Amino acid sequence: AVKDAAPAGLKIYVNEIRAFESIAKRLADTGGGRGGPVNLVMTIPELDKEAEIALPGEYPVTPAIKGAIKAATGVLHVEEF
Repeated sequence: AVKDAAPAGLKIYVNEIRAFESIAKRLADTGGGRGGPVNLVMTIPELDKEAEIALPGEYPVTPAIKGAIKAATGVLHVEEF
C-alpha cells in the first residue's frame, strides 16, 4: 500500500560549487534508513545550461532534510520527484 511505495527523491538546484560540501554534510548526518535518490543540478550560466548528477545510493527524504539542504549557501531550489 502507501507505506510500501517508493520514497520520493530530491532534486537539488545549486549555483555555487561550495554548496556541494554543505549538501554532503547534511546528507551524511541523516543516519541512513530507507531513502530515495538525490540528484544535484548545477547551473552553468556561461553556457546557459544545467548539468545534472545522480548521487550513488539512497538518502532519507524528510521535511527536515529538505529544509536543511534548502538553507545551505548556494542552493537555489529543492524539489521532490
